[in-house]
Amino acid sequence: MFINSQSGAVVNLPEVQSFIMMLTTANPLLTFFTLAAFVVLVQSAIPMLFIAINLFAQQAIPFEYMMIIIYGIHLGNASRAYIFSMGLEGVSKKIFMFQTLFGVIVALLFLFIYYLETFLGTHFVKNLILSLSITPAMTVLNLILFIEMIVATISMLLSKPLSSWITRLYT
Repeated sequence: MFINSQSGAVVNLPEVQSFIMMLTTANPLLTFFTLAAFVVLVQSAIPMLFIAINLFAQQAIPFEYMMIIIYGIHLGNASRAYIFSMGLEGVSKKIFMFQTLFGVIVALLFLFIYYLETFLGTHFVKNLILSLSITPAMTVLNLILFIEMIVATISMLLSKPLSSWITRLYT
């Protein structure tokens, strides 16, 4: 159902099915943080993006949970930037901290938007992305592009105050 034939040995185990259901449909917040942790452990977002594209293309997960996976990957990338900055000092540390701060802000903003859309029953992000997409892979990439455009807009608007705050914090 959710796993391809290469995992056929364990796919029918009740524990595996319950774990997959928990991560995909039962608890979106757990999915969000689990994907963030996987990105940090793997040190790359690319494998997680391929997983999201394949799950969505095989209709194993609905669009809403694919969104949560992408948002979790975004938070994982921000966490990686923080880990990379630990041994740095000066301007390099400020740059990584700035990237981390924006990654966390955007991931939490989209998580909030996800829950707001779910609660209100409106699906602005879903309708926008699906109207622009032809294939499942294109859908995932359009969602990532949408997130990055929001990141760029927020960073332009808040770069000065956050930059001065980070400078005071890390000098």
